[in-house]
Amino acid sequence: MIKTALLPVGGKGSRMKSFSETPKLLIKLNGKPIIDYTLEKLALNKIDKIFIISRIGNEEIENHCKKICTKLNISLIILKEYRFKGNFGGIIENAKNLPEEFFVIYPDIYWDCNLKNIYIHHINSQSLLT
Repeated sequence: MIKTALLPVGGKGSRMKSFSETPKLLIKLNGKPIIDYTLEKLALNKIDKIFIISRIGNEEIENHCKKICTKLNISLIILKEYRFKGNFGGIIENAKNLPEEFFVIYPDIYWDCNLKNIYIHHINSQSLLT
């Protein structure tokens, strides 16, 4: 089973700027920052290492992730995206620093999946990418 996840957190949040000055991932949903739901689900799915791909000036989200990952006993590694190229730009830019297998989870959505079942499907389908 894969024990590592990657979370792209370096978006500009431009669509939310008219709604709130708070970074999108830290906007509260039912009293809790949106990103906390993802971090907690990853811990429940036995993910023990998280890479976040961030950007310069994103320290508020990085510091929040450090705090929550420490609380959840998850190792956190922060990578930077220096040339903003959209969803997979930061992954490609940091490929040499990433493990061979990992889940990519977008933390700005609420999700409820069994990652073990997704991994089993991935193995059984013999796909390079699921």
